Amino acid sequence: MAIEGFENIAVNAERAGRAHQNGQRSIVISGVRFDLVTGRLCQKFARQCVETGLGLGAFGWEYARGTARDTEEALDAAGLRLTTPVRGCVVGLNNQSYYAGHTAILLGPDGHGTVKIAHNTSNADWPAPTGPGTKITPISAVLHELSGYFAPTQELLERVTLQIVLLPGSKIIKCLPHYDSVAGRVTVNRVDCLKGLGLPDDPSFKPRVGIRTLLEPKGYTVTPHLDQFRVYLRRG
Repeated sequence: MAIEGFENIAVNAERAGRAHQNGQRSIVISGVRFDLVTGRLCQKFARQCVETGLGLGAFGWEYARGTARDTEEALDAAGLRLTTPVRGCVVGLNNQSYYAGHTAILLGPDGHGTVKIAHNTSNADWPAPTGPGTKITPISAVLHELSGYFAPTQELLERVTLQIVLLPGSKIIKCLPHYDSVAGRVTVNRVDCLKGLGLPDDPSFKPRVGIRTLLEPKGYTVTPHLDQFRVYLRRG
């Protein structure tokens, strides 16, 4: 699913990766020059993707740090870790010994279902293309280094935070969702959901449970809009 803001970041990251695959040495996106052939610029690449995608201006991303590892620590400290990855999010690849770590932008599945990332690296063996620089690579090649997925800003976190709206009225509660793409449903934390609606906890439900399973027996009509991570509830 394409989510505003995240999608712009992914589009710019993919443009840069495709440009290198097509033999370009650099590309200008929204007035910013991306160096496509020099390696060891993973954090700069991620920063430029976020800044051009969100219109922040050079060095306008408040969580950007000098290394990928330090940037992940800043994002994590700000509560921006995602339970469910979305296209265009920042990928932490810091489960490794290299002091600076590594980072990427998630592109998601291609036409063949292969989940890919865009990143800049000095590793000449990872495709594609070979050699150092900006690449589009299957995430399976770096999955052993995965340390987390992150929203780059608080505003974007809000766009993928489940909103449960009680109608009529304006009461909104928010809790991080998990989207099961196979089952095609959103699950929520049972305690957070019931507490937010002022309902008593029912420990007979699993820690994470489908919204309908949780609330329809309590008299709510549930209408999900999964593209917006939003669920509307009507009493009775």
